[in-house]
Amino acid sequence: MEIITLNYPYTVAISKAITDKFNAGFIAKELSLFLGGSGGGGQPSIAQAGGSDLAKLPKVKDQLQSLLDA
Repeated sequence: MEIITLNYPYTVAISKAITDKFNAGFIAKELSLFLGGSGGGGQPSIAQAGGSDLAKLPKVKDQLQSLLDA
């Protein structure tokens, strides 16, 4: 029997004007870990990642807000 784990991808994009304060790669990685993924990456203004724990999806907004407030 083969077990298939689905990974749901997403993209984080940030205006280059504010990459001195926020980093899309960091945010993508942290959200991926929160959603049961293994991380992600990209550039300071755009990054991709994914996660598989859809049960946590309703709390992504709160998690994102805590990352932005840090």
